[in-house]
Amino acid sequence: MKKIRLTRLFYFLLLTVILTSCFSVRPAAVKTNKKLFETFFLGDQGTQYFIKPLSFKDNSNNYLEMDITFRYLNKIQDSATINFSIYNKALIQAIDSLSIGNHSYSVTTKEIKYLFSERSKNFYKTRFSTKISLLDLKHLFSYSDWKISHYAAQEFNYNTPSSVSKKIDRLKFGVFDLIKDQEL
Repeated sequence: MKKIRLTRLFYFLLLTVILTSCFSVRPAAVKTNKKLFETFFLGDQGTQYFIKPLSFKDNSNNYLEMDITFRYLNKIQDSATINFSIYNKALIQAIDSLSIGNHSYSVTTKEIKYLFSERSKNFYKTRFSTKISLLDLKHLFSYSDWKISHYAAQEFNYNTPSSVSKKIDRLKFGVFDLIKDQEL
C-alpha cells in the first residue's frame, strides 16, 4: 500500500513539474518590443509612445543616452520630445546644437534646454531636452546607422553600436511603420 502511494506521489510530482515547465517556456522565435517602448492610450488624443533610452558611444568611452516621447493619432500633427543624457568625463552644461542623422537624412536642432547635472564615480551626467518634428523622427528611423553630434566648446560625435542598431530596426517595424507620412 505504501509503495503504491509513493508511486502515485512520484507520478503526480513528475506531471506537475512537466506541466509547469511547459507553460513557462516561451517560443524562442517570439520577440517582444515592449522592452523598447511603452504605449499609453489617451482617448481622443491618440496614443502616447515612450521609447526607452538608446545608448550611443564615442571613441573616448563617453556616451549619450536618448529617450523619446511623442503622441500620434491617424496623422502627424505634433512634435517629438527628445530627452538625452550626456555621460562625459568633463562637465558639459551648455550645448549649441544637436544633430542626429543616418546615411540619407539628418536633423539639427539648436533649441536645447538644460535640465540638470550630477556626478557619478567616473562621469558627469548632464540631462538636456529638445523637440523635433515627428516626421523628421520617422525619417531618422528609416535607417539604423545613426550618427549623433553635439557642439559645446568642441564637437562630440557618437556612433551607433550594433545592439542599438538592431533596436532602431525593431522600433521602425513596431512603431514608425504605423505612422502615416502626411502632415496637416
